[in-house]
Amino acid sequence: MLTKRAHTLVEVLVVSVITVILFASAVGVFVVSRTMYLTGLTAQGLQRDVDWMMNRIIKGLEESGTRYGLRSASSFTIPDITEVDFTGMDGYTRKYYMASSGTIYYEDPTQTPNTSTVYSPQSGATVVLRFWEPSGYLDNETVAIYLAVTKTVSGRTASGSLTTYVNLRNVSK
Repeated sequence: MLTKRAHTLVEVLVVSVITVILFASAVGVFVVSRTMYLTGLTAQGLQRDVDWMMNRIIKGLEESGTRYGLRSASSFTIPDITEVDFTGMDGYTRKYYMASSGTIYYEDPTQTPNTSTVYSPQSGATVVLRFWEPSGYLDNETVAIYLAVTKTVSGRTASGSLTTYVNLRNVSK
């Protein structure tokens, strides 16, 4: 006795719906994982940029074999929250400042050209640079710096930031 059994249309539709749901879930997991990966990768790159910029501001740029950064300054003034002017051991006043475009510049009267770019933000990135003299350190020897870069990737915000205090080494006492 042979019995032939066929699948009904309802059974085929149920299996098809379950397969589509499983496939859509797998694709959804992949898309979310990819978005999180790209956001994390971008945040890591932005944090690396922030660390690099902060290092250049603190330690300075090389000029004729000498570095003039905030750490090696003898005095500073903060004429604007996005600008710090500092005097090096050679007596020249240099400055770090941020333009409205988010580009960070270093200005040195002893170099030609006297303005160099420390950092230009990536397309779609926002840069924040702030200088202040921290409360409790009103000795004109300590500068506080906040630096952050943010960017939106696949609808998520990635960012890197750093806040630090810099003690000037060459303050006359």
